[in-house]
Amino acid sequence: MPPRTQACRFSIMPFRYGLEKKGEARSPIGTQCDDEAYSLLSTAPLSDTDFSDNVRLSSLRPTTACNVLTVLFCFACVAINWSISIAQTSSPANLSGVDVRSISRNQYHTLRRPSPFIGFDRISRASPPIPRSLLNYPVAIALVNSSHPDQIFSDDPMQHMTATGTVSPEVRPVILTNNIGVIVQFRAMDYQMERCRLHIKMAGTDTAALPGSKTLGVYRLALDQPINTKEVSYSNRPARITTVGNISITAASPVDWHHDFRCVWDSISTFEVAYLGQGVEEFDPSEDFTIKWWQDKDQEHPPQAIYLIQHESS
Repeated sequence: MPPRTQACRFSIMPFRYGLEKKGEARSPIGTQCDDEAYSLLSTAPLSDTDFSDNVRLSSLRPTTACNVLTVLFCFACVAINWSISIAQTSSPANLSGVDVRSISRNQYHTLRRPSPFIGFDRISRASPPIPRSLLNYPVAIALVNSSHPDQIFSDDPMQHMTATGTVSPEVRPVILTNNIGVIVQFRAMDYQMERCRLHIKMAGTDTAALPGSKTLGVYRLALDQPINTKEVSYSNRPARITTVGNISITAASPVDWHHDFRCVWDSISTFEVAYLGQGVEEFDPSEDFTIKWWQDKDQEHPPQAIYLIQHESS
């Protein structure tokens, strides 16, 4: 006997909003097969509140927790950094007692200058050392006038305006007369380049107008920190601690004088070049002379200049 086929009757619930007739009960979409009813949708209405609660529980709660932890971590980092900065500024050993918040230009030299050559002393080096050298121009050049002790010369005489702004070429005048001398300052550079040679060169054209022979004195000054070229004058210049040497100059004769000394990395050496007897009354100032040139750092082999040559040290 063939199996009995159930006859099913489908009923469709009218659209929830506005399609159902007034007074009629709503019935869900479903099927009725004889006496049994099989519902395709739940007969219990699904509320919007239940749906939003499920979304919060499944997705929003983990995200909110992560955000809270991130914010707390950021606050903790800020608190730690703040406490460290307070401890450092209150420490008496911090920057030798200098408060970085109130430091001025004249106190820049008090800041620590740690060596950038970390671990270089553990590198095997050739013995004897390979001969190397470098050219080192003065970091500062200042003129002083014994006849006007309080005169302050411009430290940027070539400054000028252009279409793009102010330009300050690294070109400085070197002037030597009966009354005017020059102060030069060097900072030793590079690793184990501590054998320095001070050079003073002049071309024959620079000395052509000399009225006979002249003698210049080269002096080491008692200054191992950066000089303020905006304030230095003959009256307040650093004291001379030793005479490095004398340079005899004759008319139309070139000069190539040098002096060797030891220069530790990052040390500052200050020299003065002046007419021998400058500021001493018994020297006759009537025989005036002038030697002048513009010192340019861009010249590798200048015919006239004051500079250092640093050589490899053992």
